[in-house]
Amino acid sequence: HLGSRQLLPCSPPLPPTPAQGMDAPTCCCLPWLAWRRGRRRAQGAPDSGPREEHSAPPEPASGSCAGKAVQAPLPAGGDDGGDAGALGPICRICLEEAREGEALVSPCVCRGSAKYVHLGCVQAAFKARGNWLDLVCPTCNRNYDGITAVRLGKIALEELKREFGERHSFVVSGLHNLGLAYGLIGDAEQERDLLEEVLQMQEEESYFNSGISRRHLRYGPEHANVAVTLVNLGNAYSRLGDLRRQKDMLERALRINEREHGPMHLQVAIALVNLGSVYGMLGEPVQQKDILERALAIMESELGPSHRHVAMTLVNLSIAYGALRQGERQRDLLERALRINEKEYGPDHRAVATTLVNLGQAYGRLGDAARQRDILERALSIKQREYGPDHVEVAKALVVLGTAHGELGDAERSRELLERALRIQERHFGAEHREVMSAIGSLGVAYGRLGDHRRKRDLLERMLRIMEREFGPEHCNVAVTLAELAQTYGDLGDHDHQAELLERSRGLEERGAAGRFYGGTAGAGEEPGENAKAPRHWHLAACCRRRRGRPAAGDETGSGAPGR
Repeated sequence: HLGSRQLLPCSPPLPPTPAQGMDAPTCCCLPWLAWRRGRRRAQGAPDSGPREEHSAPPEPASGSCAGKAVQAPLPAGGDDGGDAGALGPICRICLEEAREGEALVSPCVCRGSAKYVHLGCVQAAFKARGNWLDLVCPTCNRNYDGITAVRLGKIALEELKREFGERHSFVVSGLHNLGLAYGLIGDAEQERDLLEEVLQMQEEESYFNSGISRRHLRYGPEHANVAVTLVNLGNAYSRLGDLRRQKDMLERALRINEREHGPMHLQVAIALVNLGSVYGMLGEPVQQKDILERALAIMESELGPSHRHVAMTLVNLSIAYGALRQGERQRDLLERALRINEKEYGPDHRAVATTLVNLGQAYGRLGDAARQRDILERALSIKQREYGPDHVEVAKALVVLGTAHGELGDAERSRELLERALRIQERHFGAEHREVMSAIGSLGVAYGRLGDHRRKRDLLERMLRIMEREFGPEHCNVAVTLAELAQTYGDLGDHDHQAELLERSRGLEERGAAGRFYGGTAGAGEEPGENAKAPRHWHLAACCRRRRGRPAAGDETGSGAPGR
């Protein structure tokens, strides 16, 4: 499996607004929460429970500024605040409990007695402030997320258009914010459409700005603000599976940023993080590692070693090391990223879940399947709550968790999880998309363990078609898949076809196809703790040993397939 990479959004450049500099109102009533809660309890008010923001039914687009939120410190009373224990949560603005038709939501990373709020109260406060480009919680000073950010982003865009017209720099920033918000809730198509509109407006020679003085702002296709949009638009294309388009946009953004800011600027690092991720997805982990090492050095210099963007970079860099078979280095990077993310966001945030998915894979690579399973169960729980049970992010966790169950000998449970993952991926990407290879390959292994070699053969042949189309017939993972498919034909008694496929896979190996490696998590047959000096094509080596009549390591549980 490729790992769950993290795309690092650029915060859109915000022009000065008439309301800029206005102090955001904060809730001054927090010390009174316990008193108010007890008073309502004494009056017999119903106890309606809170609802997490991400558990709400999906709506079209929810918006928010780019970036991730930071974990606010907890008050002494614990996560619920006030007099801990018996009393239900209340809205931090109106001090009321959940009402019929309007549940409480948790729209940001505020904790304690400031955790919950009515969505209508947030909207009313936002309108009262009138700072339409500030989608930030005034309590924790971090961006709103989920449905709250969507609603506020839509309100902001409507007000900006009404006040300044369609062709104004403020409107461009509002569109950018809303586009990023759609991406954060998984609506990549809407994100792409809005950011394409932003890019088109920015690439034109000028548009009108009347915010402070009435003048035309000249941008054009090589402006630094265009680079910001290119990075975020590239991320949207990545979520839609168009990696080549993303790569082109990121390389263009990198050129602009290096020219505008110099080689050690934060905007350069953000473009590098995303570009490195693309190289990994395209099967070039050495280039991925080099790019991400450069990005990490800039991030640590500019932001410090414990910033959330450093954690994102560590996650992506760990994927490169995993592809290069340096499992211990991968694990160490992910453990560091997990510590940062848990401190920043708390233990149940989506950023933590993404780190957990990759950390589970690292433990699997090191041979600790039980630890892998436990970590991935936690990640799956977070992702299902954050995104819903049928989201593509959930599928990523299902693939790796299914693999872990297979390694622990529960082939039937492995098959169930992988079938579910494949259904989600096919519905999201289509049956022949590159993203379905992870589920197809691992599901083939599961069917092999269950003794259904015909089903395994069909899945591997399907994966081979996709792989040859995406990477070309000479790619090293084509050799790996051919070797696994050859073994499957041998299990079916078709030894002529087995020999033919093995010869082809050996030919690819001998011609040096190993120069490009599509990084996947090793399955059975990989020795724990293997490093970059170990043979890359463990599947091929195993099949060759079988052909020479010697047992292959891991034959007792079966070999994995690339893309697991």
